[in-house]
Amino acid sequence: MDIKNLKKLTLLFLIVLFCIFLNPSSALTASYDYYVKSSASKDGDGSKDDPFRFFSDALEEADNSDKIFIANGFYDEEDIYIGKSIKIIGESENGVVFSGKILMGNNSLLQNVSLKDARSKIIIEKDANATIQNCTVQNFSGIGIESMPGSGTLEILNSKIKGGDNKGIYVQRGKNIKIIGSEIIGNEEEGIDIRSNVSGIIKNNLITNNNESGIELIVGSANLKISDNKINGNNASGIATQFYKEFSKRGSIYIENNSLSENGKYGVDCANPHNGAPEISYWRNSIEINGNDISLNEIKSINDLCNFIDAVEENEDADNLITENKSVGNKLIMDMEEKEKIRIEEDKKREEKEQKLNEIENIIENQIQENYKTDSFIEKINHQSKIIKFFIGTKKVKLEMLLENIEKNENRLREAEQILGMIQVEAEEEVSILNTIKENQEKLRQQKEFIAEEDKIFGIWKWLSGLFSD
Repeated sequence: MDIKNLKKLTLLFLIVLFCIFLNPSSALTASYDYYVKSSASKDGDGSKDDPFRFFSDALEEADNSDKIFIANGFYDEEDIYIGKSIKIIGESENGVVFSGKILMGNNSLLQNVSLKDARSKIIIEKDANATIQNCTVQNFSGIGIESMPGSGTLEILNSKIKGGDNKGIYVQRGKNIKIIGSEIIGNEEEGIDIRSNVSGIIKNNLITNNNESGIELIVGSANLKISDNKINGNNASGIATQFYKEFSKRGSIYIENNSLSENGKYGVDCANPHNGAPEISYWRNSIEINGNDISLNEIKSINDLCNFIDAVEENEDADNLITENKSVGNKLIMDMEEKEKIRIEEDKKREEKEQKLNEIENIIENQIQENYKTDSFIEKINHQSKIIKFFIGTKKVKLEMLLENIEKNENRLREAEQILGMIQVEAEEEVSILNTIKENQEKLRQQKEFIAEEDKIFGIWKWLSGLFSD
């Protein structure tokens, strides 16, 4: 064979390989266990030349580890349960269209399939490992893809979940997830909603125009890496992290190299939906944000409740590009300066409050000591015999000094009331302080009454002193 003919043969071989590459289904079909074709003229035996007409027939015949090939067509069947470890591969994503619900069991694969009406949804069975690849779930009523609570791994790869009237993807607790290269667009609630104790990766996805947040997740016991996503134009926040007191353990969440822009609230939000009260460092110790582009969000880049500012400031490797947001118009450094001003002002108010509370405490303590002295004097008077009182009486000068001292103490207690009115304290603490002040005021009133009565008592010495002084 000459060189010229060899070149022609080589070129022909390459053309054949190229055609096979362009039409992979013709190569793939040879390795399937069962075949389904909705346009088949009759119910076949599931072979390549005589395929089943109904997908449910193939499921019934298939054993674990079998592969089923679905030819392009519309399959309007009852709800489908994939209860075996089988792989279902469509001829093309847009060409194979199901109407109805698909329930996936353990070790099942669904590839190149579309579900495009209100009945459509995919449910992952409890504790199941399942893979959804190159699939579309669209215009559904309810949740697009829902994973039941329990262990196992859910992979959603290069798929589209869009236009539903609820959540796009809902992952309940305990799952390991891989959501990669997918589009979650235009759903009425969250694009992705993740409950507690979920681990895994969310990477290279487009999550946009959802009516709630792009991603909402419970921080408790989560171990997630959220990276290289475009999370833009969602009606609430880009990523909304949540604390629930029943799932109060810290998480390990890494938010890296994402674009978080033009969302209706925050780029990253931190919230306590049921009035939980995590420690101030909870978010900072559970979430790390690095290398993100956070811009043009309606309220602010990052909710102040997250308390990330100090963490970002201390970590030179954070390098988050945080630019102007619509309502705030602050860069990160401005947020930091504003937060520092607020912190200084709060510290100042706290110091002033503590100082005034100390003043009140000192007034009350001094009053208790004064009461003790006055009560001791009154007790001595009460123990004097009536004969001594008749001849000597109680010294008027002493009573006047005592009365003057009581009036000074009354003024101090009124001052304590005024100071209390100038500061904000907890209602229970305020009531306790007021009750203590009132008790001391009542004590002073009783002491004044005693002095007034004592001053009226006749004594010869007091009478003579008054007579000669006149």
